[in-house]
Amino acid sequence: MNDNYFAAIVVGKGLMAVSAARYLAEKMDRVALIGPGEPADFASHDGVFSSHYDSGRITRVLDPQLVWAQLALNSIEAYANIEARSGIQFYYPSGCLTAGPAGDSRMGDTIAVGRTLNRKFAVVTGEEMRQMYPALQFPLEFTGIDERHPAGHVDPRAFVAASLAVGQQDGLTYVDAIVDAVTPGRPVTVTTRDGQTFTADTVIVAAGAYCNPMLPEKLHFTMAPRTVVMARVSGAEAERVATIPSLIGRVAPGSTELDGFYSVPVMLYPDGQRYFKIGGSMADLVDTTSFEEVNHWFRTGGSEREAAALREVLNNIIVDFQPDGYEAKPCVINHTASGFPYVDEIAEGVIITSGGHGSAAKSANEIGHLGALLALGEAWPAEFSRDTFKAVFAA
Repeated sequence: MNDNYFAAIVVGKGLMAVSAARYLAEKMDRVALIGPGEPADFASHDGVFSSHYDSGRITRVLDPQLVWAQLALNSIEAYANIEARSGIQFYYPSGCLTAGPAGDSRMGDTIAVGRTLNRKFAVVTGEEMRQMYPALQFPLEFTGIDERHPAGHVDPRAFVAASLAVGQQDGLTYVDAIVDAVTPGRPVTVTTRDGQTFTADTVIVAAGAYCNPMLPEKLHFTMAPRTVVMARVSGAEAERVATIPSLIGRVAPGSTELDGFYSVPVMLYPDGQRYFKIGGSMADLVDTTSFEEVNHWFRTGGSEREAAALREVLNNIIVDFQPDGYEAKPCVINHTASGFPYVDEIAEGVIITSGGHGSAAKSANEIGHLGALLALGEAWPAEFSRDTFKAVFAA
């Protein structure tokens, strides 16, 4: 047998990719995952980048859109099995508080979705938020949606490691390489940057923002460069702010530059330090389709103006915040034409599974599962319509 032939190949090594590969390996033999590891140094790296090189992302069910909420719910329900089989913890049910003006339509839509899914949550006033979380000082006119278990946060690096470990228990082959081209056909051909060639009956392309360069026909993706800020905390301050759950701010208090923000509770990072993470969306940043621009963004560390705005918001929402220091890190959000991920067969033997919209860490397991089900020819869960995830090609 040709060692470079597989029944199925998944391209990528992010959360969607490892989820799809893990599900496929559970159901069939000869499954491979092909994707690069984390760069040692962004500034000098000449390969592809990813935003999942991180230790803290929000997980929650409640969302203004039912599809995203259902994707998250199904994903969260799989966490316990993945942790148990891998022995790797990645999930922390610390809760999530969404805050914003009472009249914001997204607040009302989130409440409606929560009721549709029969979730447990509390709608609270600005004063009640301050009583529940004394370290926070949202404006008193804000309303809060307090979602406890199973909301919280996940460690993306640990999720990838756990999923890879489970997949390998079931026979998954991992190849550390960058894919340059996926050529449709029977079989599909996958060519890597280091000169290797693989073939497969089916290939799932789940390479995040870097899908289009390897595809013969380009999809409608745009990329949104973003910056996150890591506030380093220690000692008593770390203990104090550790009581803060995951946060979503539908507006950014005191900022005229940010459309909104999110934050992740204090997490221990690989450097041995504890960080409180905040990210957001600059009102005037525009999406791009240029990979040269995205690579430059990653290599140069993002936007100092965005980082300054995020630091300002941190000081506006946390009472007397006293971090030891700040670090800024670049990331990129991959947008589709539909507002939902693409999970669709786009060419003979080639399935796309990509388009996170900055909301996919919590939902990636189910998105990858849908891609795997499509590859296996199995029915999707009844709560999802194939039309919702249909790919759109670039004009």
